[in-house]
Amino acid sequence: MSARSFTLFDCQGKTKILHLSWIAFFISFVVWFNHAPLLLSIQHSLGISSREIEILLLLNVALTIPARVIVGMVVDRLGAKITYSVLLALSSLPCFMFAFAQNFEQLAWARFLLGFIGAGFVVGVRIIGDWFPSSQIGTAEGVYAGWGNFGAAFAAISLPSLAFLFDDQDGWRYAIALTGLIALLFAWVYYQNVENFPPELAGEQSKQASTMEVSSISDLFLYMLSLIPLYASLAILIWKLHTPEFAVLDLINTCFLQGLVTLTFLLHAYQLVKTNSVRLSRPVASIYQYRYSQVFILAITYLITFGSKLAVLSMLPLFLFNTFAETQQLSMQNAGLLASSFVITNIIARPLGGLLSDRIGRRLALFLFSTGLTAGYSLMAFIASDWSLWLTVFIILFCSVFMQAAEGAIFAFVPLIRRPITGEVAGIVGAYGNAGAIIFLFLSNIQSLEIINQLQPDAVVLNLYSPNAAILAMLKQINQEYPLPVIMFAEDQQTETINKVIRSGVSAYIVDGLEPRRLKSIIEIAIARFHEQQALKDELQKTRNQLEDRKFIDQAKALLIKSKGYNEDQAYHALRKLAMDRKLSLGEMARNVVAMADLLK
Repeated sequence: MSARSFTLFDCQGKTKILHLSWIAFFISFVVWFNHAPLLLSIQHSLGISSREIEILLLLNVALTIPARVIVGMVVDRLGAKITYSVLLALSSLPCFMFAFAQNFEQLAWARFLLGFIGAGFVVGVRIIGDWFPSSQIGTAEGVYAGWGNFGAAFAAISLPSLAFLFDDQDGWRYAIALTGLIALLFAWVYYQNVENFPPELAGEQSKQASTMEVSSISDLFLYMLSLIPLYASLAILIWKLHTPEFAVLDLINTCFLQGLVTLTFLLHAYQLVKTNSVRLSRPVASIYQYRYSQVFILAITYLITFGSKLAVLSMLPLFLFNTFAETQQLSMQNAGLLASSFVITNIIARPLGGLLSDRIGRRLALFLFSTGLTAGYSLMAFIASDWSLWLTVFIILFCSVFMQAAEGAIFAFVPLIRRPITGEVAGIVGAYGNAGAIIFLFLSNIQSLEIINQLQPDAVVLNLYSPNAAILAMLKQINQEYPLPVIMFAEDQQTETINKVIRSGVSAYIVDGLEPRRLKSIIEIAIARFHEQQALKDELQKTRNQLEDRKFIDQAKALLIKSKGYNEDQAYHALRKLAMDRKLSLGEMARNVVAMADLLK
């Protein structure tokens, strides 16, 4: 490999490989996230529910975790040229399937299969590691990952407009199908223009090391241990799809899939032992040695950085809206735009992280970026409604830059651990990033609706200094999904805070401290008051429903009088007989009659 410096505007040799690879990665991310900006159109077109939308979002990442590990092994065996080309070509098929789906089941299967294209990232890490010298790997990997990742943002920016140009009703289908066609065409371009190795290493393909090789018994056990979080994250996803919140899987299918995940893990561990038993029975030559602990540390670091990034990005728009909707009149649309600043720096910060790793050393760079990320998250924790939006965006950008730079520094390390198994190492580290997103989202939700749903408590008691926007948003959601008494002890006596707390559904807000001797009576009073208020709400809702039913009954009677020539009593008895024959309430039957009349107009 030539150590000659390279420029991004050169289209020969290793720079050509870099450009073709980041474009392939860019296209794979466009395909992977092509549904996200079009979900509203898809929902209206096919009439799917909000719950089904959430299921599609979960299924989109379900297959990516095992896919990255599998593709990492495959690219080490077959090379990047054929692996990336086949991956892009095959992924176009479920993309077309999703584009022309006619129901939720077809959407779900297509989205699940499309998770495999998220593994394309691993292929580029391998081929760039083979083409670039160690002094340039950080920069090259940073450009590859940073520019390729922009595919998700590009999809969000361009696909809604493209769908609108095609057609109001089915434009989303043509826009998504077009991304699949582009992936299919570029698969051929990549295969025709890429070689796995530079000319001086052309014979390296035949000298590939066996996959899953380790250098010591302790590394073997650490490798098996490192697989547990990956398979555990899959188990969490399966469990999530079984919960009442989604209810996609019944108990039998859940147990079957959990057993399949467990069996796959055991087979993986067995293959590890089988592959390394002979190898470790004698001393391993120093040229083939590497420390798996390095892989594990990089995987954990990527879990924290990339995993937390996806988790924060999913929660940030709602958090900003709930925090600044009243004080800054921030709309949900603008909250989404502000939240996008959390990832938009990727195109610059990730290459910069790789470049600094090449210049100042990988360990030092990763330490500095991780420290900056910790400081950024600490500052984000203090964001409050009285902050200015400019300061909030600055803190978000500060955190984002260090996060993306840390990711660039991580993958500046990966190709240098042991080049013949770079794909496998990148697969494990990349899979940890996706597992991290699931784990962080799981941990962030388990303290609210999941616990409420599982424990079904009589009341919720909170003791804190002052409720922030995230807590108030959580309480609003609890009040909507599982109404129950909420008692809050706090120190903040501001009228504005108290008004926000009451609007979020809190039954009792106590500002003079939590005293054990008063706790029982406060909870009992709050519960009694809650049930009294709930009874009044139920009675009010019942009255509203009766009035609504009366309106439809009168409309249905008028239709029967007009169409059948009945008098009022005859129309009423005919309507009641229809309701009894169909085992419906009188109000429901009246609604059906009115709806049918509207349909036949």
